[in-house]
Amino acid sequence: MKKLVLSMAVVAATMMVACGNSSEKAVDDAARQAADQPGVIEVETLEVTEVVSDEDAPGIMDKIKAAANPEEIKAYVAKGIEYAKGLVNQGKLEEAKKYLENLKPYAEKVNMGGMVDKVNVAIDKASALKAADNAIDDAKEAGAKAIDVVKEKGAQAVDATKEAGAKAVDVVKDKGGKAVDAVKDGAVDAYDAVRNLGK
Repeated sequence: MKKLVLSMAVVAATMMVACGNSSEKAVDDAARQAADQPGVIEVETLEVTEVVSDEDAPGIMDKIKAAANPEEIKAYVAKGIEYAKGLVNQGKLEEAKKYLENLKPYAEKVNMGGMVDKVNVAIDKASALKAADNAIDDAKEAGAKAIDVVKEKGAQAVDATKEAGAKAVDVVKDKGGKAVDAVKDGAVDAYDAVRNLGK
């Protein structure tokens, strides 16, 4: 089974490229990359400027809701985005996607929706790479099973051929033995007939 190096960081470069591109393009590019490069699929990490622990993450949403001014909201939204990036880097794509869904309305209020979208595009790309890798593994497994079936059927055919050959040999022996007996009986009868002629 191939390794899936999902140090899940779908690069700062992906973040930059994602700015103007749609999620569909990122998914298409990821699928092409997976198809063009068999073997280990590597996804680069998202640059995280501030590490937010799992314990602190739930409080971020509460702080955003309680924030008194747009600057506070921006600061907490930025923390939330950093937390989501960390989840992506850990391979927790679904969890990151859900977190961003909850964060996006607040991010849009302070003109940070684009940053959320960039992380979402990175998640889509990582998901596509993971799906492509799983499809490759599934195809390999199906191929291995097909080979096993062919081997098994081939072995059964060989056994059936051996059995049929053995039966044919037995039939030939039996028929051959009867033929020999018939020839012997015929020879004895001919001998007796010739002997009786001379009497």
